[in-house]
Amino acid sequence: MVSCAAFQAVSRAEFGIGFAMAAMKRQIYLTGFKETDHELLVKIVKGAQWRQIKGKQGDWKEFVAMVNKKRGGTHSDPARHPVDVLAAFVQTFTKKEDVELVKRLRNWATYCSNQKLLNETHPFAKTPEQELVDATQSHPRFGSFYNFPSWMEGWKHSKRGDPDSPVKLVSLDCEMVTCEGDVKELVRVCAVGSDYNTLVDELVVPNGKVTDYLTSITGVSEKDLQRVTLSQAGVQKLVLDLLTPGTILVGHSLHYDLRALQIDHKRVIDTSLLFRDPSWPPSYSPSLSNLCQSILKYKFREDDKPHDCLDDSIVPMRLVHYRLEHAVSTLSLEFPRKEVNQGDLSKLFLHKLPSSISLTLLRSIFPKDLACRIQDIMFKNRGKTGSTVAVFDSAEEADSAFEQLEGVLGKDSAGYPQKTVSLMYPSGNQMRMAEFQVRKMVNSRSVIAPRQENEESQVMKACTKRPTVDDVVGENNDEPKRRKISSGTAADARCSKVVELEDHDGINVPQTDSTSILGRSDSSKKTPWANKYQLLEQLNDEDEEVEEGEISEGETKDAAERPGHKVCSCSHLQELEALKSELVKVRKESKSKADEIKSLQKLVAALSRREGLA
Repeated sequence: MVSCAAFQAVSRAEFGIGFAMAAMKRQIYLTGFKETDHELLVKIVKGAQWRQIKGKQGDWKEFVAMVNKKRGGTHSDPARHPVDVLAAFVQTFTKKEDVELVKRLRNWATYCSNQKLLNETHPFAKTPEQELVDATQSHPRFGSFYNFPSWMEGWKHSKRGDPDSPVKLVSLDCEMVTCEGDVKELVRVCAVGSDYNTLVDELVVPNGKVTDYLTSITGVSEKDLQRVTLSQAGVQKLVLDLLTPGTILVGHSLHYDLRALQIDHKRVIDTSLLFRDPSWPPSYSPSLSNLCQSILKYKFREDDKPHDCLDDSIVPMRLVHYRLEHAVSTLSLEFPRKEVNQGDLSKLFLHKLPSSISLTLLRSIFPKDLACRIQDIMFKNRGKTGSTVAVFDSAEEADSAFEQLEGVLGKDSAGYPQKTVSLMYPSGNQMRMAEFQVRKMVNSRSVIAPRQENEESQVMKACTKRPTVDDVVGENNDEPKRRKISSGTAADARCSKVVELEDHDGINVPQTDSTSILGRSDSSKKTPWANKYQLLEQLNDEDEEVEEGEISEGETKDAAERPGHKVCSCSHLQELEALKSELVKVRKESKSKADEIKSLQKLVAALSRREGLA
C-alpha cells in the first residue's frame, strides 16, 4: 500500500514533468527560425511593441539598445535588423500569452504559404466568375487591402475546398457604428445570392459602448437595437456558413466588411477594384453610387438618404452580372460630376495631422497677409491622426494660399489637387517633423452649385432690378400691380401689407417705407423725401428737359379713402403721402403719356440709387 507521502511525491513529480513539457512545448514556437522568416519576425516584434511585451531582457527598445551598444548600431526599426537579432529577442519571451502570440503568427504564416502553394499547383477553374476574381486581385491595391491580420484572436479563415467545386456567388454588405476609442463595430449585416434572394439580414449587438450610431449613414438608431441579441461571433458564424467551397464573395470595398466580420476570405470580386478607367490614378476607387449611375443607368440612393444595407449588397451583384454579360477588360466611364457648394471654394482641407500639432502651427504654413481661420481638429484612428479645414475670405485667397504653400504637389485618390507638407515643430525637449496633406475642395469633375440665396438676398436681387415700362404702367392689365412692403422693425413687421396706389390711367407705383429696401433700418439715411429727388433733378439736367403740361389733381385720389382698401397705420403712411405728392408733381410736369412714364422710371431709379442698390 502506497503511503500518503509517497503519493504526494509522485504527484509533485508528475506536475513538475508536465510543467517542464509545457515550457518545452512553448519554446518550440520561440526557436527554429530561418533566414526566410525575416518578414514574419518583423511582424512578431512589431506586434510585441504594440502590446508592450517585455522579455527577460526588457522590451524591444531596451533589448535593441543593448544590441546597438555591442554592435555599434543606432536604429531601432525591426525591419532593419537581421534574423538573429529578431529571433534572439523573441526567445526572451516567458509569459504564456506572449508565446501564444508567436504561435498564432507562425501558424498564420504557414497557412499563407500553404494557400499560395495551392493556388499555384491547384488553381481554380477558369470560369467567367473566376476571371473577375483574377481581375480584382490584379489591382495594384488588392494586396494592401486584403492583407488581413487573421493571426489575431477572434479571426477565422474560410475553407478553400476543391478548386473544381461549383461556383456560387454571394454578395455581402455591412454597416458599422462608432464605439469608444473611435473603433468601428458591426451593427447590421446583409447578404444576397446570385438571384438576389436574401440570405442574411441581421442587426448585431456592437462590441463596446456606442458613441455614434451614424444614423444618417446606417439608418440604425439606438431604438432599433433594443431587442437585438445576435453577437458578432454569432453573425460571423452565419457568414462563414455561407462560404462553402466554391463560394466567391461579391461586394464594394469588401475588405472593410471582412475586417469588421474578422473573416479572412480572398476569393472575392470587389466592384471598387473591378471597374477601371485608363485615365484614373491607381489609388482612385469609384463609389458604388457612381458605378450604379454610370453603368446600370439608375440612381439607387439619394445623396442625403441613409444607406440601405440590403440595397448595398444587391447593387454589386447587379454590377457583376453586367460585367459577365459585357466581356471587356477596361471601361471608359462618364461619371456624374460632383456638385460643390460655393462656400467650399474658399476652403482647404488638411488631413493626416499628427495628434501633437496645434492650430497655431497650422496657421503658420499659410501667408500672413491672407485672413485664415483654422477649425478645430477632428481626430480619428484612436486619436493618432486628425483633419480640419482652413477657411479663407474668398475662393481667390484660398487658391493663392494653396499656390504659395510649400510642399510636394500631387493628387489624392479622388483626383483632388493636394500638397504634401513637411513641418518642424517642438514636442517636449526636441523637434519633430510632421508630414500631412493639404488639398483643395474641388477637382476637374466638380460642378459648382449655384449659391443658395436667403430671403434677404432674394429681396436685394428683386429691388436692384431696373424697372421696365410694364413694371410701372399696367395699360392692358385690369388687375393693379402689387408689391409687398416689409419692414425690419417689429411694429412694421406686424403691419406688412400690400398697399396699392392707382389712378384712372392704371398707373401703379411700388411703395417703400422709411427703412431700407433690404428690410433693415438705416439710421444714416434719414433724408426727407424732398431731398431724395435732387438726384432726379440732376438726371433731368443731363437728359432733355421735360415740357410742362397740365394734369388735374382730382385724377389722383388717396388710397386710404378708397373703399375696399386697408389703411396702413404704421410708418409707411407718411412716406406714401410724400410719394403721392411727388407723383402729382410728375403728372403736372408731363405733357404726354410717354413723358410721364419716362419720369416715373427715373423716379424709381433715383429711389434705388438713394438706397444704394442701383
